[in-house]
Amino acid sequence: METPRIEFPPDCQSSSVLAHGCFLNTADTARQWARRLPWAALRRARRLAVYFFGRTDKVTRSARATIADRATPVAESTEPFQAGDEVEVLSYEEICATLDDERKCEGLELMEGMKRFCGERLIVFKKVEMLFDEKAGHMLKIKRERYVLEGAICDGRGTTSREGCDRCCFFFWGRPWLRKAR
Repeated sequence: METPRIEFPPDCQSSSVLAHGCFLNTADTARQWARRLPWAALRRARRLAVYFFGRTDKVTRSARATIADRATPVAESTEPFQAGDEVEVLSYEEICATLDDERKCEGLELMEGMKRFCGERLIVFKKVEMLFDEKAGHMLKIKRERYVLEGAICDGRGTTSREGCDRCCFFFWGRPWLRKAR
């Protein structure tokens, strides 16, 4: 029995996010293991060296602190957000500055309904790592940092049909559009 095909409106974010996912076939899986294995072995060897011989780097703890004091502070942290973190969505003008000619940033489209959340402080609900493609019936791994925020849900207005969409999907937010709340 064939799975039913679901048609998304052309301006729905769910359809554009799927274009940036990928299937993991056998060759991709083998490549991932081949990439990870040497680094995992190196990490394990370092842990064993520290366990048996102690710390072997030549920089002392006080010198490390001095180096850290002299370092210039980074403007924005590049660490991924965790669920429960409070973030601030950039203003609409700041987000528009990140968009290309197709109104996308890293392949993620800014939708009309997302305007009302610009400049707001919201809580990260979850980092999106995997996504189910309803059209093809497959699970996809998301390549870039995408987040869903609590309460940032599409109300369906402004879509292709007069009645709007009643799916109530979360909006996907890219890392460049968010910053840690101060």
